Amino acid sequence: MEVILLEKISGLGEIGSVVRVKKGFAKNYLIPRKKVLRATAQNKEIFEQQKALLNQQNLEKRAAAELNARNINNKVVSIIRQAGEDGRLYGSVTARNIAKAISSASGLSIYDEMIIINKKIKEIGLYEVSINLHADVHSNIKVNVARSEQEAEAALKALEAKVQVNKEEVKS
Repeated sequence: MEVILLEKISGLGEIGSVVRVKKGFAKNYLIPRKKVLRATAQNKEIFEQQKALLNQQNLEKRAAAELNARNINNKVVSIIRQAGEDGRLYGSVTARNIAKAISSASGLSIYDEMIIINKKIKEIGLYEVSINLHADVHSNIKVNVARSEQEAEAALKALEAKVQVNKEEVKS
């Protein structure tokens, strides 16, 4: 199915590009989220009339995403989970769990499809996670997975001490 992109989408193209996508992807994801229009002659005319407005809205969204990225970049979010004695979690930490934790900690609207987890989180520890705030704006946070609040605080203190030692080494 051919569609016209109403916003920049990573892996597909820029605003106004006419691209071919699978029918199910278009009908179930892109069209309901108002990210594309079907590529018909009438929709192409409508797009051309609204092109300047869409570009302006995209710039505003990008500026807001850059501001949010500065606010949450390199922050640490703690997630409490049950785990065995060896540190393995009973289950795993998902993108939805991380999005919920970030949203409650920062007050921003972060959705699970924005979260990029490079390595499955199935053990207690610190993990680096990326957030796609906009097609051109990415941010990194650290996820601290622990059994209890006390354990999470101890891990954060250890991380802060490590960062302090690294700063002192750089100054020397």
